[in-house]
Amino acid sequence: MANRVPESDAVFRDVVAGYAGSPAIEVKRMFGSDALCVDGKIACFVNGSGRLVAKLPEETSERLTRVGLAEPMALGGRKPMRGWFSVPLTEEVDWFALAGEAVEHVHALEQDKIDRA
Repeated sequence: MANRVPESDAVFRDVVAGYAGSPAIEVKRMFGSDALCVDGKIACFVNGSGRLVAKLPEETSERLTRVGLAEPMALGGRKPMRGWFSVPLTEEVDWFALAGEAVEHVHALEQDKIDRA
């Protein structure tokens, strides 16, 4: 994509590299970007505007939204997707930590589905 933000993509590549060799983690191409997936489900990716889009736990998303560092994510002008937030690349937010929280959160959600089945 011509409008991508190289710095954001570079940081996300470093995030993804940190998960190399993790058995439940894979990288899939989604939405014009690589997406970090756990248990076959997307945990986070970088959108075309250079923001980290992540499925975050409620406590984290509330904290980041309250201080203006996260926005609910909506694709194509639709209503915001439940649990998904976009976060800019800034010194105030650690994308490595957020990606880790997203991976743990998505994994826990998938485990809950299995446990309920």
